Amino acid sequence: MDSAIHRDLRQTERRESHLWFMALALLILFGTVIIGHYAVVFLGEVDSQPALTQATTYRALGGLFFLVALFCLYVLRIVLFNRRMKSLLVDMNSAAASSMELDDFLPSIAKKIAETSAVTTCQIALLASGTTALKISAAHATTGVGWQPQVGKTYGLKELTVWGRVAEDLQPIVLRRQDIEQLPPLDRELLTGGLTDARSILVMPMVTKNGIVGIIVLANAKGLGKKRFNASCLAMVATLAKHVAGAIDQSQLRKGAIRDPLTNLYNRRHFADRMKEEMARADREKHLMVVLLCDLDRFKLVNDTYGHQVGDAVLKATAESIQDSTRGTDLVFRWGGDEIAVVLPKSSRQGALIVAKRIRQAVLNTAKQNQLDIDVSIGLAFYPEHGRNEDQLIKVADRALYIAKRHGGRMQVGEEEYRLDGGSFNLVFQPVVDVGSDQVLGYEALARDPQGKLSALELFEKYRAIGRLSELKQILFTAEIRAAREFGLERIFVNADFDVLSQLQPDPVPPAMDVVVELSEQEAMHDVERLLAVARTWRDQGYKFAIDDFGAGFISLPFLAMLGPDYVKVDRSALLQAASSEQFKDFLRSLVQAVRTYATAGIIAEGVERREELKVVEEIGISLAQGYLLGKPQELKEATSAVFSREPWSAHMDS
Repeated sequence: MDSAIHRDLRQTERRESHLWFMALALLILFGTVIIGHYAVVFLGEVDSQPALTQATTYRALGGLFFLVALFCLYVLRIVLFNRRMKSLLVDMNSAAASSMELDDFLPSIAKKIAETSAVTTCQIALLASGTTALKISAAHATTGVGWQPQVGKTYGLKELTVWGRVAEDLQPIVLRRQDIEQLPPLDRELLTGGLTDARSILVMPMVTKNGIVGIIVLANAKGLGKKRFNASCLAMVATLAKHVAGAIDQSQLRKGAIRDPLTNLYNRRHFADRMKEEMARADREKHLMVVLLCDLDRFKLVNDTYGHQVGDAVLKATAESIQDSTRGTDLVFRWGGDEIAVVLPKSSRQGALIVAKRIRQAVLNTAKQNQLDIDVSIGLAFYPEHGRNEDQLIKVADRALYIAKRHGGRMQVGEEEYRLDGGSFNLVFQPVVDVGSDQVLGYEALARDPQGKLSALELFEKYRAIGRLSELKQILFTAEIRAAREFGLERIFVNADFDVLSQLQPDPVPPAMDVVVELSEQEAMHDVERLLAVARTWRDQGYKFAIDDFGAGFISLPFLAMLGPDYVKVDRSALLQAASSEQFKDFLRSLVQAVRTYATAGIIAEGVERREELKVVEEIGISLAQGYLLGKPQELKEATSAVFSREPWSAHMDS
């Protein structure tokens, strides 16, 4: 199509050049005549011959000047017409070469055609989906015309007689006033667009190699300067119709490549291209761009209950409602399955939240109309705040979506409450005490919510919900060891799991310091050989191990024997059971004695909060303990002392 437009542009320019050449030739001729006249006068005076009479000369020159002026006006008219023609061809070439939608460039084309053809109104009607209807896609009228075209209205092809003639012959039809009056009502409504005083109408088919794609309808009203459609006008409109049809054909081909066939939204492949454009525009214009990732909740249940045909219909209706909830400049993509991505150029934080709420309300309304229990969760990411490229923005939006779904808030902006750095947690340390000597053996490092709103379990659950628990544990592990070294602690107990240990490279343990890695007994149930290999790697760098939560789950005794933990920490639940049952106390005493064979450094009782529990600890032969009775978890304030402000546990005993 580009080559055809360029060819017509060159032909237009050649015709214009020829006209200017002819005008120049006439001007030269006019100058030659004037020069010749004065030469004749001069020679007549020299030879004393009678020259042409002055009146005759002026009449000849006046007539010649009139002809030259008339021709120059004609040339000027043709040049102005050619410029409008070239402008229209250039616009169509740009539309064909760009990613513009039909709805974006057709109104401009209709306006240019009306101006170039000097007609009262211009309408462009295209075949709608399924080729069973004709849709008014664009319209334009000259200023001052009382005309309100119904852009977007469709007409059934079987109800239009004029369409049948044009589609069959693929030739233009010119209708005079008497023909217009005899048209069926629907044909008259379509062709006049409500223009009551139409004098003549031209219906020009737009044809591509695949057949007819629509029509251009030009109408002239009664009035001064409105001529009938002659042969030159028909030729000009036919040329324009050919190129408009080509632009439409190219646009529809592009649409098939970048649109999702079910929802008619942009597809995921087109997302990367448009994101590059919008990010570049945001950088140039220094404005905020927002990406919304929307996921339909409980949509799978619709497919499972009513079938995929109903599911497709619901998804299509939902996509239309989301599209209608956005601005014309916003971009809506089908991301995959029941996920839809929305890009908001030139937005703001508040504006993005308003759009998100509007989208959710539209989805709820669609669900209500179809009597379905569907909702939507939305994750938002801001450019450039949350990322400088497509992958970073989608990653943040996806995590925000995950948070919105898991926490039930439906909308989440980025990960503002889920950042992971040194400010994501507070480190506290709880003493492990030798109850016989009341001396601190070491400290267990624990994480707490820096704002004090969440319990330790809730803090970990917060990051587990967004798939970043392992990342949090890795950061905690290194931070706890670093803090212990800075405070000069001789022995530190740090919680970890084999997933964390396998992803970190062990640094050698600092001199004069014990680092005891606490592993939950519940981990040692599967893939024992791999876990032991990981443990050996860390042992080789000087780390020690403790089995945590002993007695709360199911321990693999062979794993316990092969690991050879330095410490075993008995869970509080076992202590409580021993406090309430003499039989279980005897069993636990025997078990502790057996485990002592492997836990060479000692056995520690966890969660000791009452005197009765401490008494049970002593009765079953455990000398090391930790818990609120012996010292609460606290922050270490000074690197020089690393001493807790705690009372000796004996102060809590009856005198």
